[in-house]
Amino acid sequence: MKSESAVLTYSCTAANIGALEILLKGNHRPIYVDRFAHATLQHGVTVAGAAGRCQVFQHNDLDHLRSLIRKTGSGVVAVDSIYSPTGEEAPMADLVELCRAFGCILVADESHALGVIGEHGEGLVAHLGLEDGVQVRTTSLIKCLACENGVIASSRDVTDCFNHGSTLGIYSNPVQISSAIRVKKATEMAIQATEQRKNLRNLSKSFRQQLNKAGFPARVDIDHPIVSLVVGEMDRAVKVHHFLCSKGVYPWVFCYPLIPKKESLVRFVINHSVTPEKLAYTVETLRSLKDDLPPCSWTT
Repeated sequence: MKSESAVLTYSCTAANIGALEILLKGNHRPIYVDRFAHATLQHGVTVAGAAGRCQVFQHNDLDHLRSLIRKTGSGVVAVDSIYSPTGEEAPMADLVELCRAFGCILVADESHALGVIGEHGEGLVAHLGLEDGVQVRTTSLIKCLACENGVIASSRDVTDCFNHGSTLGIYSNPVQISSAIRVKKATEMAIQATEQRKNLRNLSKSFRQQLNKAGFPARVDIDHPIVSLVVGEMDRAVKVHHFLCSKGVYPWVFCYPLIPKKESLVRFVINHSVTPEKLAYTVETLRSLKDDLPPCSWTT
């Protein structure tokens, strides 16, 4: 992740809560959180006692964020670099510029970028060369590395503060040596996985194109392995989910209250070992839903 310092935590939940507790507890800083940012960032706001200072801005809407900062003042901005529901990127370069202009601290959760984005899987922030503009990065290691831990990557001051001054740094179980060894080995493997990352992008692109050809509105401007289809009402999403599971396809479903009531979605996550034949089978299985849930009624 190319940071001055990093601390291994027992989970990404601990990383996000701990990072925001450090930044928000014992001061009066406002906190601005993207509408689709990971729930554990919101939990961190609560643990820090900053819920009354928290303002949620519309997803990836920098004009809305700017207006909130102008009204309330400089503070902490918390985003995901890659958003879990859709695989959509945050406008990191523009966020860095905005935060610099207003003197804000920028926090980015890289859980869905680490191992996938960048030549060596270093994540979106480092891939874009924005390490100096994002003061705190967190990540889960379960997504790419298959390790249960999380990471806070930041300055030495921040990681020292987590270890010696945060609730989760002191009053929680320590990371086991065996876990650290697994993380080290998995990281070494991920750094070398250049061909797997290339294959993953190609599979994602192909799956999106096949879905669109079949009439399902998958976004083709994204090449991340998270591929989502917005179904609409919750009952429709659950129906699609149950049907796909009965056919051996196992997507995730996002429904209210995690996301707005009429924007329930079905999310597929591709890994590099998935075959083109399995992706084609998934598309054909979706095709069989056309009579009950015609794709023209789905939205992007």
